[in-house]
Amino acid sequence: MKYDEMISQACASMGGKFMSRSMIKTYLTKNFGYVDSAMSKSFLKKALGKFERKGDSFRVSKAMKDKAAGVGKLQAQKAKAAGKRKASLEKRRAAASAKKEKNAAKKAAILVKKQAKKEKLAAKKAVAA
Repeated sequence: MKYDEMISQACASMGGKFMSRSMIKTYLTKNFGYVDSAMSKSFLKKALGKFERKGDSFRVSKAMKDKAAGVGKLQAQKAKAAGKRKASLEKRRAAASAKKEKNAAKKAAILVKKQAKKEKLAAKKAVAA
């Protein structure tokens, strides 16, 4: 999970209020196993730069909330389109199988007619002989 996502989750736990850097670190330690190292501090500092700041406290900005809502909306649209494609595919498969059955029935009817003609000719030959 990215630091942006972890910090967003931490800020969401406060209900949209500002959260101090030390509170964020505590939350990350408890929930994500954050270890206070030089590299972690660097990543955290870089990630916190994207959040709304007031003193040494941070929260998710409106732009980030709108972006997250847009991503959810986009995923919903993609899922809906995938569902439509799947339904269309199933419909085409059903139509194709119905067409195959119809053709098979026609072939069977033609074979029955041919067989009846053969039997009729054989009956005529038997009468003539």
